[in-house]
Amino acid sequence: MCQYQTLFHHAETGYVIRCTACDRIQVGFANLLLTFREEDLAPFLRWINRIREEQQPGLNPVIRSIIIPSPCEGVSLLLNLKELESLINMMEIADSELKTLQLIQLFGES
Repeated sequence: MCQYQTLFHHAETGYVIRCTACDRIQVGFANLLLTFREEDLAPFLRWINRIREEQQPGLNPVIRSIIIPSPCEGVSLLLNLKELESLINMMEIADSELKTLQLIQLFGES
C-alpha cells in the first residue's frame, strides 16, 4: 500500500511526492501527471535542464514551442519557456529534498 512523502508542494505550480513503499515519484504539474521510478528523478532533471540550455535566445517565454518527448510513441509534453523553468525549479527542489531525506535515513541507520 502506498505511503507518500511530499518532496515539493505549491498550490499554483504543482507537487512532487514519493511513495515510500514502491519508490515511485509522482509529479503533478499544470495539467500533467508524471510517474516514474525514484532512480529516474535525477536523469529526468538533467534531461529537462539540457532541453532548457538548447533553447534559442530571444524565445518568446509564453508561446508553447518546447517539445519534450516521452517514452510513449506519439506522446510529448508541450511547454513554454516559463513552464519549463517552473518545472525545472520544482524538480530541483524535490531532488534536493529527496537527497536530504536519504542522508537523514543513512545517518539514522548508523
